[in-house]
Amino acid sequence: MIREYAFERSEYIIQKDNKTIFGELCKPLTDKEKLPLIIACHGYNSCCEGVRYEAELLAKRGIASYCFDFCGGGVKSKSSGATTEMTIPGEQKDLADVIKQISALSFVDKEKIYLFGMSQGGFISGLTAPDFKKIIKGLFLVFPAFCIPDHWAERKRTNKDEFIEFGGMTLGKCFVDELPDYDVFERAAEFDKKVFIFHGECDPVVDVKYSEKLVKCYKDAVLTVFPKQQHWFEGEYTEQMMDTISEYINGEK
Repeated sequence: MIREYAFERSEYIIQKDNKTIFGELCKPLTDKEKLPLIIACHGYNSCCEGVRYEAELLAKRGIASYCFDFCGGGVKSKSSGATTEMTIPGEQKDLADVIKQISALSFVDKEKIYLFGMSQGGFISGLTAPDFKKIIKGLFLVFPAFCIPDHWAERKRTNKDEFIEFGGMTLGKCFVDELPDYDVFERAAEFDKKVFIFHGECDPVVDVKYSEKLVKCYKDAVLTVFPKQQHWFEGEYTEQMMDTISEYINGEK
């Protein structure tokens, strides 16, 4: 029988370059000096609460996590910045700042630090990981939104609007202007560690074809497609995903 740990959750705030990044540490209650750590990235117009359930499932399996709010990343974000200032490069910078600080915490097993990203958070994780190959040991990408450049391509060419209403929040022109103009799949492929991708068969937001393309780009990647699932997973599939993640992390030597 797999041991299930109790856990504790606490706020942990990062101050960097005149910005505040709000986040939560979720740690299993164990006598181990060092713990594996997952840095979890929420999706578009969400916040750390959007990955809190997954963080708790990880903690029960003996894995610590840090979930944080991207600056301007959602209307409920407790971090600095307005949604009209949010950009893909900006979120990459937020994640980079988080990686540098959280990976240095004393309880963290430096050989077991990973990124977990959902939707746009998965896209950001995939683009940022190549810069941290010496720190990040693996990626867990959940319906990663590698569709973003395609979905916004026409708007990027023609947009003149200062503000854009999309997905329940207001974006600024900077979001469109600063969208990647490079091959995001080639960029992601620069990360040469283990990658797990999870996607819903019937996802209406990010077509599964993007993950089918992405998995072929990586040196060592596995794609799991959950039947009949959309841009969210029912409980049994979330549990299955977390079992896969924890078995990989806890089984590593």
